Amino acid sequence: MIELVIDAPHLQTPGQRLSTALLSLSGWLLWGYCLLPLLILCGGWLGIHICAFWVNLCGGYAGLLKLMFLYVATITGSACGWAAWIGYDRWRQSSRAGHRPAALPVSSSAMSAYFNQPEPLLDTCRNCSIVTVEFDGEGRITGLIPHPLDQSAQAVT
Repeated sequence: MIELVIDAPHLQTPGQRLSTALLSLSGWLLWGYCLLPLLILCGGWLGIHICAFWVNLCGGYAGLLKLMFLYVATITGSACGWAAWIGYDRWRQSSRAGHRPAALPVSSSAMSAYFNQPEPLLDTCRNCSIVTVEFDGEGRITGLIPHPLDQSAQAVT
């Protein structure tokens, strides 16, 4: 199996590694924060005394149910915000469909020299929707595989 660039932390900046670690930690804390009332409630129903203490600490059964409703509302709001962002992003991308800059910002020959790839292949890749980029262990581009969409698939979408 070919190792992906994302699995090579030495190619990431320290800021990227820190932000990834903080995002992962916040996700685990959120799940713990959301699941703790459910575990406490189940423990209280099972008669585990420490969980019964936590149920009382949270304001009793009714308080714990209010807290769980708040969690569900928060997760629902986050999901709706995420769905709204995806819809906005798709709308924004569809409004720019077919928009190409008048002049290419970098010439094909300069890009070919920089990436050490043949110029006709780079021109083909510029006109494809999907391009697979192969990397070596140091993060240098070793190959490009263009995946042009066939005309039948473009007509459907």
